[in-house]
Amino acid sequence: MSEVSESGASAPKKGSRKKRIAKFVVKLAVSLAALYFAYTKIDFQAFKENLREANLWWFALAVLSFNGSKIIAALRLRQFYANVGLVLGHVYNLKLYYLGMFYNLFLPGAIGGDAYKVYILRGSEKIKTKSLIWATLADRISGLCLLVVLGGGFYFASHFPIWEEHLITIGVIAAVLFCLPAFYFGFRWILDKQVVQKFWKTTSYSFWVQLGQVASAMCLLYALHVDANYMDYLTLFMLSSVAAVIPLTIAGVGMRELVFLYGTSYLLISEDKAVAFALLFFFSMAISSLFGVIFAFKPIDQDISYP
Repeated sequence: MSEVSESGASAPKKGSRKKRIAKFVVKLAVSLAALYFAYTKIDFQAFKENLREANLWWFALAVLSFNGSKIIAALRLRQFYANVGLVLGHVYNLKLYYLGMFYNLFLPGAIGGDAYKVYILRGSEKIKTKSLIWATLADRISGLCLLVVLGGGFYFASHFPIWEEHLITIGVIAAVLFCLPAFYFGFRWILDKQVVQKFWKTTSYSFWVQLGQVASAMCLLYALHVDANYMDYLTLFMLSSVAAVIPLTIAGVGMRELVFLYGTSYLLISEDKAVAFALLFFFSMAISSLFGVIFAFKPIDQDISYP
């Protein structure tokens, strides 16, 4: 077990600073444009009233549930790193995970959270940087696959016109059936088969991660005094989480709101409550990510071993 201070680790090389700034400006512009468009399409007074009347106790429970899901997500990432021969101490892993969340949300124009983790962990000659990259990518894809699977279940339980929109329904069925096999065999046969060792263990982690997210979403719905059509909201929540992965906006800001806005035309939910839900979810994510600022200014002692 090694205990090496990171205080001497310098920030990753900047590379093309102008390129990163330009990318950030574009993402910021897209996020702001999407937010403006969404908020001009709803009853803004009703939207503000929903936020003003939101139950803070339920919102606090939503934040707790969100953090519970992130702790499980950190365990999943730890397992993927262990698959390629790098075992992180639990506390060190959790600190690094929250620091990555902070970088992803609050410093999107700088190095991303995932890239920072790879940079910090790549120092050992025993582990190839490429293996760390594949493990980090696999962690993301595993979570995305369970989003699709659970989202598909909510889709069929919602009021979405599944038979009228048969092409969408066929696409959902195909995604649910093939996302996990494609993930597993893609890594096993093409990329790095080490990464998908203990596949069902990491998949079970992903299931509990998404269940924690669903619990957080339900708490937000209760906070907004929603008392019907929960499956409709959860379907859009899962779809918006998938859309937020697309790197066009800052941390999915604006993308979630657009998904909820357009989804209301298919489902029995209120536009202003749907957009208010998306904003409250961002607030819960931002509050949680702020914990990582502690480790941005205080060096983290490494706790790494090699099996």
